[in-house]
Amino acid sequence: MNNYFWQVSTWTLLLVISLLSGCIAHMSLVKFMPLVAIKTACILSLIVFIVQLPTLLALYINKFTGGKS
Repeated sequence: MNNYFWQVSTWTLLLVISLLSGCIAHMSLVKFMPLVAIKTACILSLIVFIVQLPTLLALYINKFTGGKS
């Protein structure tokens, strides 16, 4: 995998952003709102998936065609 570092850092940043959004939902670091964190994680996961979709499709096409395309 050529982009392993970037894939791991992307998911790590997604986790950090979603946790912080749950803490900062009411501008209070004392109260954690898990629903906001879950919504943020889902939205960011969808965005990352959409961005990675062309690369994933090319990977699977090359895998199933034997790398001839």
